[in-house]
Amino acid sequence: MTVPGIDTAIFALVQAPVSAFVYSEAGKYDRLPPVLTGLSVFTLGIWLAFTFGAALGVVTVELLVIVIHRLGVSVSG
Repeated sequence: MTVPGIDTAIFALVQAPVSAFVYSEAGKYDRLPPVLTGLSVFTLGIWLAFTFGAALGVVTVELLVIVIHRLGVSVSG
């Protein structure tokens, strides 16, 4: 994220669908409110990108987790 104005806007546009997916999945499981979960993922993703200076890495990890979730891999017994 070298140019804060442009890169931040593009990252936010990429981060929004990830957060929307988390929101939709949170609605299926009655653990936390979907709005809180979606906003938390959006905020955490942006914070991590600024902290580590690597938006591509953050998005890659998020998309990898979504793919693993869609494939049905679970860590709970």
